[in-house]
Amino acid sequence: MKLILRKDLKPFQERAASSLAAMIQEYPSTRFRPRYDPDTGTLLPFLCRLRAITGAGKTPILALAAHHLKTGVILWTTNRGAVISQTLTNLRAGGKYSQLVPEGTQVFQIG
Repeated sequence: MKLILRKDLKPFQERAASSLAAMIQEYPSTRFRPRYDPDTGTLLPFLCRLRAITGAGKTPILALAAHHLKTGVILWTTNRGAVISQTLTNLRAGGKYSQLVPEGTQVFQIG
């Protein structure tokens, strides 16, 4: 398996990762209106959706966005079971995209 490094990414993947990270860092703002829990008044986390055609590189985009952020929790979801195990393997230490996420990143599967 070949490790994918940042220099291997396409310019559109770099731009998408940077844009995602910028949106998250900007929240809350006038552009990304804050949302609050109606019971507690606590600020809710930023939610967004990354949509792209199959093979566009959503996983490396997500990994690089995490690298831009340095800290936080990213909840990645899919309705395709086979993609889950593949993504876990690719993002974890030694995986195909492991060099794109911040050092020490922990990747979990939740049921």
